[in-house]
Formats: sequence, C-alpha cells, structure tokens
Amino acid sequence: MIGWLLDPCMRHGLGAEFLRRFLSSVSIQASDSEMLDARIGCEIFSEGSRADIVIWLPSSTVVIEAKVDAGESHEQCKLLRMRFAHSVGAEFVFLSVSGRAPDTAGEYLDEFKRLSFRQVRDCLESALRSQPGIPGPGRQIAEDYLRTLKTEFA
Repeated sequence: MIGWLLDPCMRHGLGAEFLRRFLSSVSIQASDSEMLDARIGCEIFSEGSRADIVIWLPSSTVVIEAKVDAGESHEQCKLLRMRFAHSVGAEFVFLSVSGRAPDTAGEYLDEFKRLSFRQVRDCLESALRSQPGIPGPGRQIAEDYLRTLKTEFA
C-alpha cells in the first residue's frame, strides 16, 4: 500500500504529494521534476537481498525496509545496505512501528534513517488534506488506509 501511495502515477489523486512528504520526513531532498520522474518498486531483489520498497529518483535511490510484526533476519539490514550501496545516491530507511533503529545494520547503523508508521500516517493525512477536491475510488482507498493507520498506530 505504501509503495502505491508513493508512486505519483497511481490513481490515488495525490500526485507526488505523499512522496514529497514521505521523503521530507526522512530528510531526503528531491525536486518536483525528480518526484514526477520517480519509479517505485516493491519486493526488489539484489544479490540475494530483498528491499520492501525502492524509490528510484534521477539523483537518488531510496531503499526502504519495513517491519510491523516480523523480526529482522540475520544481518538483514547490513546485507541490504551492502547490496544496494552501488545504487545512485543510495539512501536507506528503516520503517517500523516505533521508529526504532534496525538491529541488524552493524557498522552501517548510522546510514539508516528511522521512520515510524505514525509518521507515515501523518504524511498521508497531510497529503490528503492538501489535495481535498480529487474524488474517485483511488482516493477512497487512500482514505481507508489512513483510517487503518489511525486505528493501528494511534
């Protein structure tokens, strides 16, 4: 769902607004034109590691590992960082319920930006508020997901 919301080309009616707010929440800068050129992928494999979400921008690659209930596998974030480090402007985000640091990043711990699902909820709520007049089924799905985030991550 988050990958879908991050993609400016999807029919959620948010354009690049959620992407802009998401990137800003982890201090990653991108121009408006870069965000419109963003490509989003989910479950992306690289040399035996799997990133939950990857955002490819012209000047950077944002690799997101998301955890809700599952734990990290042995050296998961360290391996993720090593496998994607060659990507243009590689940035790493660890998304968790509390916004905690990853346990498996090893010496790369400082390279992982931390984000909580509550912050994602705030980004989505702000994006929806800033785009109030765009009705449609995609908009309804985004609003439903916001309600879920408010219930699960109050």
